[in-house]
Amino acid sequence: MTNGRSSFDVLVLGAGSAGCVLASRLSEDPDRSVCLIEAGPDHGAYDEGRWPADLLYANELATSHDWGFAGGWSSWRAKVVGGCSAHNGCFVAWGAPADFDEWEEAGNGGWSHATVEPYRRRAFDMLRVRRSQAEDLEPFMRAGLQAAAEIGIPILEDFDDPGAVEGAAAINVNAVGDLRWNAAFAYIDPCRARPNLTVVPHALVDRLQLDGERATGAIVRVDTGEREISADLIVLAAGAYGSPSILLRSGIGPSDDLARLAVEPLVELPGVGRNLIDHPRVEVAYRPTAPLLDETQRHLAGRPARAQSLIKARSDVCPPGTWDLHVMMRVRRSLTADPAEVPEEPLAHLYVHAMKPASRGRVRLRSPDPDDLPIVDHGFLSDPAGRDMATLASGIEIARRLARTRAMEELLTDEVAPGHGSGIDELEGYMRDSVGGYWHPVGTCKMGPRTDGGSVVDAAGRLHGFANVYIADASIMPTIPRANTQLPVMAVAERIADLLRAH
Repeated sequence: MTNGRSSFDVLVLGAGSAGCVLASRLSEDPDRSVCLIEAGPDHGAYDEGRWPADLLYANELATSHDWGFAGGWSSWRAKVVGGCSAHNGCFVAWGAPADFDEWEEAGNGGWSHATVEPYRRRAFDMLRVRRSQAEDLEPFMRAGLQAAAEIGIPILEDFDDPGAVEGAAAINVNAVGDLRWNAAFAYIDPCRARPNLTVVPHALVDRLQLDGERATGAIVRVDTGEREISADLIVLAAGAYGSPSILLRSGIGPSDDLARLAVEPLVELPGVGRNLIDHPRVEVAYRPTAPLLDETQRHLAGRPARAQSLIKARSDVCPPGTWDLHVMMRVRRSLTADPAEVPEEPLAHLYVHAMKPASRGRVRLRSPDPDDLPIVDHGFLSDPAGRDMATLASGIEIARRLARTRAMEELLTDEVAPGHGSGIDELEGYMRDSVGGYWHPVGTCKMGPRTDGGSVVDAAGRLHGFANVYIADASIMPTIPRANTQLPVMAVAERIADLLRAH
């Protein structure tokens, strides 16, 4: 421990987006000692100038601090104070009000859209969110807005207008110029000098120490070996992969699965690790023309401020009165399973995302060793009715319609993927072979009443069966919002931090 302490009032496990919010808010009480644990490094305050360049540059995804989960780019997660907010694309796009109302309707009082909205606004302001400017959009993104208008998709002033069930716009981003303004800068930097806040990097959480209906602390691995850190209140914020893994190693979860791994089952909670949801993604890719490549290179060489456009649309199977697709455009080299592998030629990508998927996956332990990363099975396109497949197939057709517009005719040549002439069987095969995620995993410790056998925490984030253990990250979302989840995750953490102030 950096200051020799091993006992605190509050222990926050995980310093990603949610953990930064929790540590900041809970340490506002000067009489409450807070310890924030992170498996990755802490690069210090932004003003100290020690952050790696790729984590700062907002116009490209970063992968230097990836955890290394199996499954390729769909499983990228950042291992650093600030978490995925230090790696991501800075998208700030909210979902539909119904996405949050359905949490409350499922028995989680206090989670309606109206209740969550003030916390969304609080996180929005902390992240220095601003609207993308048209002149900063890459040429292909600007053309995409024109193409959307050509096929009848309205151009929106505000992408998050709850009354718009379709539309295209330059969206909000959490970036200062081309600097990715992450959760560590927003929440931890202003409170680093607090004597009651301790940040402990390079500490891998193994398991909770349990004593009946309470946890007394956590076992973490540091350079000097295993350490026990005790606390009166423990809050898990290790994300949709990490939080269920900590519970499972602690003996909390499906007893049959734990017994097979020689982990003593202490508390039967079958929902731990189940209900994994992410937005499945496929793409339509074209060879860009030489003028588009040249114009894109000149644009990026000018170091524009971070900007992004996005389209929300309705598939052929979308319920009335809402939307179920995101289409995003970018000229870039293709993503690969190995972040270090760089394909030679950039392509013009139209990424299609199903925003209200029916498929569910699972996170489970590979072994009880915390250094052995868990198995992440996204379960993409596994819903028996095939609704997710139909949604994405409809999205592919929308992407192709965009590519056939006058706005695109001088920018694109041949379709590389899926490829013209693909019949329905070939198209379904392409989707199954290439489907990935939108980096929005949620749901693996889902919130719900105890009568829901698949729930893990109650509406306050409190772990079923325990008096002083809470979870406050993406894992507690019972369903996934039609949104890039960075802002919803931070709104969840803001609200649970409010609830915990009186604990």
